[in-house]
Amino acid sequence: MDRCVLVHRCKRTGAFLLNPASARLGASTAINLWEVPADAANESLGRTVIDLLTASGRADPTADASREEETERIWRRYGMTGSMPTLARRFLLGSVEHRHGRKSWVVQVLRYDARRRAISGEGQPSQRVRHPAGAVALGVALRTAFDLPEPRRSRRST
Repeated sequence: MDRCVLVHRCKRTGAFLLNPASARLGASTAINLWEVPADAANESLGRTVIDLLTASGRADPTADASREEETERIWRRYGMTGSMPTLARRFLLGSVEHRHGRKSWVVQVLRYDARRRAISGEGQPSQRVRHPAGAVALGVALRTAFDLPEPRRSRRST
């Protein structure tokens, strides 16, 4: 079974918000968010994604009331309400996928297309990270793929 973790990187704080999901199209998935702070080590970020990939597609043992409360807290804190264009302005979007029988993860950047009103990875770069490279390499690949844009510089008024 293919496994997938949806990745949202907050443009304001730099934090990673992770949601394990089914990689099959049409499969209904619940929103179950995990937060990894912007200053977390690459190994910690990669290990969290690997753990969520292992749990996705199966019944999650942590899916109880406390997990729902944590998801709601993250949802409110990062303002994940609103339309898709609003979310696309607030977050960098992407996914990490592990296909059955493969010995690598694929980090894919996703973009929102306003004309089509859809999120797609078409024409966006992807990166393959081999399992032997480990959690650190996966964390580095995520930070590289979801590199935050430089802040806009304001003009000095004299």
